Amino acid sequence: MTGAAHRFGGVLAGVILAEHIQADVMDSSILLLGAVFGSLLPDIDNPRSSISGKLPAVSGLVGISQQLVRLLSCLFPGKLRKNIRSMAGHRGMIHSLMLPLLLTIPLLFCKSGTGCLLISGGIVGILSHLLLDMLSGGVPLFMPFFMKRIKLAGIRTGGLWEKAVMAGMVAAIVWRVRMLWG
Repeated sequence: MTGAAHRFGGVLAGVILAEHIQADVMDSSILLLGAVFGSLLPDIDNPRSSISGKLPAVSGLVGISQQLVRLLSCLFPGKLRKNIRSMAGHRGMIHSLMLPLLLTIPLLFCKSGTGCLLISGGIVGILSHLLLDMLSGGVPLFMPFFMKRIKLAGIRTGGLWEKAVMAGMVAAIVWRVRMLWG
């Protein structure tokens, strides 16, 4: 999916969460900020993604880390080497449930406030990203325990079906926002 599709997915996920917790306009705005950031975050490992262009230093560090992991993978035998390399590639570990699960840890120590809202928004944004990528190529949802990609459909990035999904998300956002603040 394109960055635009992921942003719409993040907004929709953030609006649904804001509706679910009955957040006011200010808290909803913070949730949405976290959700949009989270919806783009898994693509930080792709140098051509929209988030990599906004955070080149972070993207560079991720790229260096990936290269280091690939280099170190040479120390392991065949299948294990291949699995380690796939974890470090695009749609690898960052495209699994590991990242949102790790982000729940700070929520355990969080009482309330801006940080909790940003993290919660980030988690639902990441989950929306994973769901959308399952529609276009699949993701290794249960990596590192299960390496197979989970794929729900074969939507081509930038294609007509992606545009239809985006139109549906925009309609759902408008409808939910009207319900939430209308």
